[in-house]
Amino acid sequence: ELSPVEVAQMYHTLASQGFYSRLRAIREVTDSDAVALQRFPLRIDPRFDSAKVYVLEAAMQKVMTEGTGRSSQRLLAGRAIAGKTGTSNDLRDSWFAGFDGKVSAVVWLGRDDNKPLPVTGSSGALPIWTQIMLHQREDLGPKPVPNDVHQLWVDETNSKLSGKGCDHAVKLPFILGTEPTEKADCRSKGGSVIRWFRNLLND
Repeated sequence: ELSPVEVAQMYHTLASQGFYSRLRAIREVTDSDAVALQRFPLRIDPRFDSAKVYVLEAAMQKVMTEGTGRSSQRLLAGRAIAGKTGTSNDLRDSWFAGFDGKVSAVVWLGRDDNKPLPVTGSSGALPIWTQIMLHQREDLGPKPVPNDVHQLWVDETNSKLSGKGCDHAVKLPFILGTEPTEKADCRSKGGSVIRWFRNLLND
């Protein structure tokens, strides 16, 4: 039951690496000579640990490449975008909220009478959100990795430590002290020579 502005405030805090600043439509009021009559200064409040926000953002980036947001990748390819769709159980609401390194945006679709919509978050709000982001300036690229986060290869089928080139291996960020300790068997069924060659080119 949140408004789009309230949801935008939440995602703005995540996009700012855990730092909260109140969203404003007016920065200052001036007279006809551009002399400031009143200012609304920016106040920043750290709300969440940057390492935890970094790991959450990495998961939200997976939503854009492998999950419900992947349809936008054809148009927004090459941009580090994190996002999340939202659809109420009765199809009353269609949401998409997301951000890159420079811009965050939220789209909500719904009816005044709260009747069901013919769309979900990915088929309704996401295409509109994608068009908004297309007209924004390019993002700043990947954000710096916090000191207490490191990247590890993990077997996505069992969440055990793996290695580059192993089957089902994905590289994921972990906060120090939360990483898996058990190792998976590194298997490379079929195509091992091709995989080795690709890894050689990517190193």
